[in-house]
Amino acid sequence: MNLEFSKSAAIFGSLTVTLFLLASTSVNAAPPVKIILDTDFGDDGDDLAALAALHHLADIGEVELLAVGQSNSRWDAPGAIDVINTYYGRPDIPIGQVGHKTHEGDQYSSFLVENYKYELDLQNVPSAVDVYRRLLVDSPDNSVTFSCVGYKQNLAELLRSQPDEISPLKGVELVKKKVKFMSDMGGGYPTAIDKGCNFKKHSKHAKYFVDYWPTPIILYWHPVGSRTR
Repeated sequence: MNLEFSKSAAIFGSLTVTLFLLASTSVNAAPPVKIILDTDFGDDGDDLAALAALHHLADIGEVELLAVGQSNSRWDAPGAIDVINTYYGRPDIPIGQVGHKTHEGDQYSSFLVENYKYELDLQNVPSAVDVYRRLLVDSPDNSVTFSCVGYKQNLAELLRSQPDEISPLKGVELVKKKVKFMSDMGGGYPTAIDKGCNFKKHSKHAKYFVDYWPTPIILYWHPVGSRTR
């Protein structure tokens, strides 16, 4: 892992969360922002920084963290997310995972689950889509903000989801009804030659997300938080 890149990525992740908050609230706004974080936790340090930043903002009453969805296939990532939530005193925050997982771990997510306390059953983590649908159904209309600092599979699958026992609405209808806007770590999309890994990996899901997400999307460009060379 390139340490210099990791530091920049961590700064970027925390800035992404902070900037979306500045865009979504005013100085005198009292209610905390209701947010769902979708993250490829374990792929780099930006995801850990973003989650920690959200917990700090929750500590000072700026944010209500509703859930965290994991968008990569690392088997230990949900447990590592639970470690962070537990450390910050919020062990009951729902965690969902992408629709498939592998036995591939990661240096820092594996270290977290091997050395720190968490209670999540890694064999029975619900899908991120189910977690999102349940939270959206229970939320007031136009009240939830999504922040994505990873791949787009969970979001595309949410949009594709069909009526079920959770809600009679299709996913795209549920998002349109309940979500205020999306803040996304979007690389240089759509103008840059290098679209960034969050759009290049699983690109079919990224395209579906961009084409069908029914609320405003704020895309933050990848140089935000990067070092000047």
